[in-house]
Amino acid sequence: MNFLLYISTGSFYLAKSSAELPFVLVVSFLFSAIFYKMSHQIDDTYRFWSFLCVWLFLGLISQGYGLLCSILSNSNINMACSQSVLIFCLHCLSMQYTSYGWIKLFEPMRYLSYGETAYELMLYLIYGFDRCPSGQIPKLLWKYKIDELDKFYLNLGILIFHLIIIRVMGLFVLICKAYNLK
Repeated sequence: MNFLLYISTGSFYLAKSSAELPFVLVVSFLFSAIFYKMSHQIDDTYRFWSFLCVWLFLGLISQGYGLLCSILSNSNINMACSQSVLIFCLHCLSMQYTSYGWIKLFEPMRYLSYGETAYELMLYLIYGFDRCPSGQIPKLLWKYKIDELDKFYLNLGILIFHLIIIRVMGLFVLICKAYNLK
């Protein structure tokens, strides 16, 4: 990394991140368009663009985790794969949608995981925005207490915050590795 000092570490990270951006944009758009139509959603422009934004943020967060794993592993494929599996397992365990008692140990991690936030956003996008007749709230939204639009925007803000944190953390780790800081 940056052995010849032609470019700064921040420029390298920005170029690496932006080089993968078109792929994330295209895949997020295609997936959102196909899934939106296949799930028989209401043809509403605001609803579709909100749906697309959530999937775009999820793609960018996943790309950020991939970048972080590649920076940490540096060229050791076994370490990169094990980090990816570990992160995936921790996110799944921290989402709290299972009934096993021992999983409650991971409850503090629930606030670090973007999985639960994304799940609630998807529930609101699929079942919310007045999809049901007026006065009726789907039981699923009521169960998770996400029947209000304020909670939707709060979760969207948390997802954006998570995206920013993972990107800054990746840049910080890259700077530490480039300058041999421990």
